[in-house]
Amino acid sequence: MPYVALFLLWPFLEIALFGRVGAAFGAGPVILLCILAALAGGFLIQVQGLKTMAALRRTATGGQMPGQEIFDGFCYFIAGILLIIPGFLSDFIAIGLLIPQLRAILRRRLSPYVAHNGQTGPNPAGTRDYIIEGEFTRVDDHDKPMLQPDTDESGKDR
Repeated sequence: MPYVALFLLWPFLEIALFGRVGAAFGAGPVILLCILAALAGGFLIQVQGLKTMAALRRTATGGQMPGQEIFDGFCYFIAGILLIIPGFLSDFIAIGLLIPQLRAILRRRLSPYVAHNGQTGPNPAGTRDYIIEGEFTRVDDHDKPMLQPDTDESGKDR
C-alpha cells in the first residue's frame, strides 16, 4: 500500500519541486536543465548499455556469474530512464544510482531477496525443486502411420 501512495504522490512532489526551483532560478534555466537531463539520460542508457554488455561478456567468458555487472547495468538503465523523465526528484534519485558506493549498499540490501537460482524472494520452508526424469522418442509427421478409419470394402463402418 505505501508503494501506491508514493506512486500517486510522485507527480505532485515533482510539480512542487519544479515550482520551487522555477521560483528560485526562473523558467529558462529549469527548462534547460530538464532538456540537458533528458539528453544525459539517453546518452547514459546508450553508452552504459554497451559497457555493461562488454562487462557481461568478459565475466561470463571468465566462467563467473556476472551478478554485479547485471545489477550495475540495471541501475544505469533505471538512472537513464529517471533522467529522461522530467523532474528534479527523479534526477536526484538517478544521480544516487550512479554513485558506486550507494549502488554497493543497495546491492547488499537487496541480495537476500534474490536467490542464487535467479528466482526472486526467499524460498519458503518445506518447498522442493522436483526433477522429472523420462525418455522420449521424436516422431516427425512423415514417420507417423496414416490412421485409417475402421471400414470394410463396401465403405461401411464395422
